[in-house]
Amino acid sequence: MDLTTRVIEGSGLSIPIFDGAHNNGKGRYLSEPEIIKNSLLEQMFEPEELQSLLLVKIDNRNPDANHLRARNFADGTLRRLTFSSGNSYYFADDDLRQKIRRLFATEPDTACRYGSLLVSNCYKGSDTLENLRVKIVDFNDPEYAHYKTGDCHGKISPQLTRQLGSEQNCPFQFRFAWRRQWAEGSEQSCPRVSFLSKGTLLPDARLTEAEGYDIIMDRSSIKGIKKARLDELVPCGDYEFPRAAMGNRGNARVTSYDNSWQFTIWYSEDAVRQDLKQPTEEKAKVLADLQRNPLALARYIVQEYDKEQQRRQERSEEEFEDEDGNANSQVQESRWISLLRSDKYGQLVETPKFRKFATDYVAGRWRDLAIKSGYSHSSGMAMPSDDLPRGTVCVPHLPEGDVILTRYPIVNSDNIRLYRNSHDPELKKTRNVIWINPKDAEEYHQADFDGDQLMVSPASQLPNVAKETLRAGESGRFEAVKQRPKLAYTEVVTDDGGLKYQNLAQIAAAANQNKVGLVATNIGRVQSSMPGEGENVERFERRQRKLLNRLFQALQVEVDSPKSAERLENIKEIEGENLLSDAKRWSESHPSHFFDFKKDDRLYRSFAMPADAPGSINVLAREVVNPLWEPTRIRSRDRHEFRYLFPKDDLSVDALEWAEALKTRFQQTRDEIQERVGEDRDAFNEELGKLYDSYRAEINELFPTTEERFEGAAALWYTQHTRLEMDRHRRDCLALAEQMDITFALQHGYEVPSEALPRDAYVLSVPFGADAIRWKETLEQKGIQFDAMIHPQLPMIEFALKDLPTRLVEKLEAKFGQNVNGLDTLRVPDDLRIIPPADHTWAESRQDSGVGALAYNLLTEEVCQQLQAFQFDEIKVLGIRHNDFAGENFASKQWRNQSVSIQVGEFERYCQVNRKVE
Repeated sequence: MDLTTRVIEGSGLSIPIFDGAHNNGKGRYLSEPEIIKNSLLEQMFEPEELQSLLLVKIDNRNPDANHLRARNFADGTLRRLTFSSGNSYYFADDDLRQKIRRLFATEPDTACRYGSLLVSNCYKGSDTLENLRVKIVDFNDPEYAHYKTGDCHGKISPQLTRQLGSEQNCPFQFRFAWRRQWAEGSEQSCPRVSFLSKGTLLPDARLTEAEGYDIIMDRSSIKGIKKARLDELVPCGDYEFPRAAMGNRGNARVTSYDNSWQFTIWYSEDAVRQDLKQPTEEKAKVLADLQRNPLALARYIVQEYDKEQQRRQERSEEEFEDEDGNANSQVQESRWISLLRSDKYGQLVETPKFRKFATDYVAGRWRDLAIKSGYSHSSGMAMPSDDLPRGTVCVPHLPEGDVILTRYPIVNSDNIRLYRNSHDPELKKTRNVIWINPKDAEEYHQADFDGDQLMVSPASQLPNVAKETLRAGESGRFEAVKQRPKLAYTEVVTDDGGLKYQNLAQIAAAANQNKVGLVATNIGRVQSSMPGEGENVERFERRQRKLLNRLFQALQVEVDSPKSAERLENIKEIEGENLLSDAKRWSESHPSHFFDFKKDDRLYRSFAMPADAPGSINVLAREVVNPLWEPTRIRSRDRHEFRYLFPKDDLSVDALEWAEALKTRFQQTRDEIQERVGEDRDAFNEELGKLYDSYRAEINELFPTTEERFEGAAALWYTQHTRLEMDRHRRDCLALAEQMDITFALQHGYEVPSEALPRDAYVLSVPFGADAIRWKETLEQKGIQFDAMIHPQLPMIEFALKDLPTRLVEKLEAKFGQNVNGLDTLRVPDDLRIIPPADHTWAESRQDSGVGALAYNLLTEEVCQQLQAFQFDEIKVLGIRHNDFAGENFASKQWRNQSVSIQVGEFERYCQVNRKVE
């Protein structure tokens, strides 16, 4: 088996992937390689040196160090873990491993803590540079104050800046690698050890070219060397690098940042209402209009995707690590964007698959408005200036005056500060940045200068929020939160004095595990909670404050976790061992619907955010989003109506049999995954992504040529868009319904799809058929509100009745209350599928119907090609006999070869599932 890593001209490194967790650690090879673009690794080694590199993936939710053990792989090569980057673990043979590990010789665990520097995408380019003149300084040493460096910040010559794709008067994030073997006899003028470095560089001819340097590098940027040995191995001074690898991760950009609940929770209801209501309402109205127009929505989705991809390129590496979202979901979204771009006639907008995708997309946008608001903050790359007075910043792209400044993740309201924006004559020449005194950056925002993006808004845009924001320099409301010293994994000991982590695999498995999201959510829950009925308010506030202070310290520890072995459980002064259980007990006694439902897949698909409780986090949902929201009603046609896209005539029997077998296997395996992971939607999507990967590998082997792949795509499309056999199942359901009785009962904790919270409800269950329709009409005539749902196991309609008068309850109980439909007494077909009659479409199903996902996900490129090549050659006009042309014979000679103009209008059809009858 060929497991060779290759350098692809213009694309980067193509690295084979091995799933080390599959089949209880036995593993499998994935079909598609990982493409690593613009990396230092590619610049540091010759292509033949990198051939043994292999990327291993494991279960990141429950990483097992044994899945990262050394292995003899299918090509006969023994490979060992060499370094890691996030959830990616890179293996190599002994020769390459030894070369890479020299970068981390004095502190081996930094191969996991800073391994990402080797493979991170230097978006603006990477290069091998020669004869660099570098001055290494220390910003903490007054001797080097002249060079105006900072924590991970330095200077660069404008000439070298242009070579690396940077811009005039604009800093950039850099990556840098030095290998000791490049000294080539110049050992006296070169560092004595290999290293990596990262940070930001600002073009400055006066401090570089005028003094004979290409780069002024602060020693805080150097990674992979134990700090205690920096003076010995890389003392400050002048160096000449015969060769070095360097990359531009990204130029400073003014980026728009969505507001977050992390910001909102620290302000009053009035401030949030007055400052955030208008922008939220404006976007909600646009969204409400879009969801009624599928074609416009499809265009909007593509446009927003392109904007987000651009924003992603402008964000720092740290922000990518903090992003929520499932990787498989992002891949699926990317595939759908490709399909929509190719769909020049809008053929997909009425497919069930687009309906589901668009419904999920729109629900996500409504969710964002309720949780984040419609407001966006500005931002800029943090730059250090000791010359700025404390409490003053220089934000060149915003007007002078007061600004509100913070940085995600927000620990508490002390991290949000009011500053005076002053346009210093020299500093304002630098673009896309926020100049700040380093002491303010450290004390209030726990920020350094390696690319941190500070979030900023003019106080004039948020005047009421500004009134409630502490000015920089004012005493904080909570105990101070400070960064703790980084703890190496190689220094962690057990209670008996032994090393906790015995090898690199154990370190790698632990390094990417943190509880940032969990702790941040607990802060939100505790901060936004209210005293319970009858609870002593003063005691509540004391307990709340104490718990919050513990959580604040824990969040900072977890934020640092990718670079430090310390975890919240290790911090005795905050009782870290018990902290999360204490926070859980608090949340149970002071529940919050906002945090209970903010990640619920059903939110704004089936129901709105429950927002009746007081508190700033509920204001926008209660007063803006919920009143404007209604479920997305995108119509779709039956799947079989789209079979025309691929011609069936040329399909072979073998291809059709393969497609049918794959469909059956997929359905079985998907059900097994669902049973295994339960309600964990992220885990389900991740498992589904792995399943798709295995199918793609199979397709690559079965259909090696373009023609064969097209035939496979056509066969899969055909089988995925076959008319479902529903008539027999409908007959079976109606036959079973005839055996059943109407029942009536009070059901406790009844779940209505259109409501977030279960409730006690009187449920009238009526078998399919004429009785169900009669009861629907009767309830409507009597003005009784109801939700009508299809029973998941029996052919019945459940009418969940609202506000039922006592007199009517008694009548229904007397007539139907004793009826029971026991499965043991019914003649139920073995393969029963609950398919309601065609005239029962007003009832809602709790189960999603199939959408033909395999055809879209496995052979996306072929579907895109077919969409682009498709041409309509016939239009049928239906219903002519019912209009003014009923007597016209369009097949007559006089109409042949005539040009006609056809105006296409929209047929309005209103469908209301959650109904209120007057």
